[in-house]
Amino acid sequence: MQTSAKNKLSRANNEPNSDRKSIRIFLFCFVWLIEFSASAQNIWFVQFAEKDWKEIPAEYCFDEKALERRVIEGIPFPQLSDLPPDSEKIEAVEKLGGKSRYVLCWLNGISIECNSEVAKQIAGFSFVKQVIPLGTSVLEISSTQEDTSPFKKNLLRMQRSQMNLDRFVTESLNGKGVRIAIFDAGFSEANTHPGLSHIFDKGKLIEQKDFYSNKSDVFFHSSHGTNVLGCIAGYYEGNFPIGAAQEAEFLLARTEHNIHEKPIEEDHWMAAMEWADRKGADIISSSLGYSGKRHPYAQMDGATTLVTQAARIATSKGILVVNAAGNEGGGKFHYLSAPADADSILTVGGTMPNLKLHIKFSSFGPNAAGKMKPDVCAPAYVLTTGKKAEYEVVPGTSFSTPLVAGFAACVKQLHPEWKAAELWEAVRQSGHLYPYFDYAHGFGVPDAGSFFGDSVTHLPTFTTLTRNDSIFVLPDPRVLFSDTSDNKNGKVLYYHVADHSGDLIAYNFDLVKPGTIAYFIPGETRRKGILRIWFEGYLLEMKKL
Repeated sequence: MQTSAKNKLSRANNEPNSDRKSIRIFLFCFVWLIEFSASAQNIWFVQFAEKDWKEIPAEYCFDEKALERRVIEGIPFPQLSDLPPDSEKIEAVEKLGGKSRYVLCWLNGISIECNSEVAKQIAGFSFVKQVIPLGTSVLEISSTQEDTSPFKKNLLRMQRSQMNLDRFVTESLNGKGVRIAIFDAGFSEANTHPGLSHIFDKGKLIEQKDFYSNKSDVFFHSSHGTNVLGCIAGYYEGNFPIGAAQEAEFLLARTEHNIHEKPIEEDHWMAAMEWADRKGADIISSSLGYSGKRHPYAQMDGATTLVTQAARIATSKGILVVNAAGNEGGGKFHYLSAPADADSILTVGGTMPNLKLHIKFSSFGPNAAGKMKPDVCAPAYVLTTGKKAEYEVVPGTSFSTPLVAGFAACVKQLHPEWKAAELWEAVRQSGHLYPYFDYAHGFGVPDAGSFFGDSVTHLPTFTTLTRNDSIFVLPDPRVLFSDTSDNKNGKVLYYHVADHSGDLIAYNFDLVKPGTIAYFIPGETRRKGILRIWFEGYLLEMKKL
């Protein structure tokens, strides 16, 4: 069935029947509208109109690695955005009754607690640009599945082989010297998990910070971050790598609560971004997102929400931000969440464990401004480190994201001279579909072999036959019957229709089963624009009729 790229997508029938096992999917970081009452203490962001140049206060010191990143990026230091807002303005807000939460340098403001009446008075200051209410969110809570060891090992093999991660091992690339910040709801028992012990034994944890409750560590509350950390740097049963970046350095930030009864605000995330910048992060891995009633799809335009603005500023300072697309693909609101809508960050969708094919809960693009999202995709049903020193099988783009973050760390290690924008583009171009794309897969699953000149055959894998404007794709039988151990149900054919500006009018993806003689594409498809067909490494373009 053809899929519309401009309207709501028909998605469920794109999933292979053999893979339609029920997976319990939880909400992915919805942000709900807060109630504005004069008596309630709400959270607000106060943005100031101007900022004066001054010396950077001692408490805003920058790590040496942060300064090295600025040199590589050719970014002057300091920038005006590195400086905190004017203290006199902050004091004026506090005197009026606003209780400060975070000073946010990048957006030139502070987040505060106060009632709506005080917020109105603050908005009346001549030096205040705007006062924006901040909402709450719900973190995705992953389901787990206890399985036998052979199943887990096979799942681990598949999730690594999709991205060809063993190629990095062959080249002795493991993320060494690259600093990764992870934002999550907690890293419960990560410091005692045998699959993560090397991080702590080797001093790879540079710093941790609990933005939510100001406790002394982050190793409590939720194991979601433990799952994420394992996808980047964990080992399974001692010596089987899970992710790609076992030797990376880490900054761990708890910014969320994992149940909706306790509200959490976007200012935690924005404050953590600035903290990660000062602490020298090269990459930020964020499996969080904000959407729903507070941020409708119209605001997913790459510029509107505060978290998206902060993410864009982070990229301008040389940080590669890797963010999950979200898990709303099967719902009424099936689009990505902020800050995944930012055009300059690496947005990650999800694939099935055994096929480079969209998994049904992974959120769709494009963003509301029509920009192609996600950028890439990766396995979204994975084996990773979990609670009580165990290993868990978990679903979600929450785990596709750190797999890609670890992948990017190895590329950064290979090319330390690359700027963040170059790294971003290189990971995108390593996608198995590149230059083909769609709004479910982006450019596809990154392939480590693409960075080492591994030969890729682009010989025709199919021919086409046109009858009455309809198109029949005739797969090469030798291709269909090759390498069937993980693809016994068939191989994926993708096609899209693009208008003159390159935006997609429609797209589809489906399994071509072994023994298929011809795959039918409706004739009206070609009349709408340029038709591109991708199958097993071969891309064919057919002009509009």
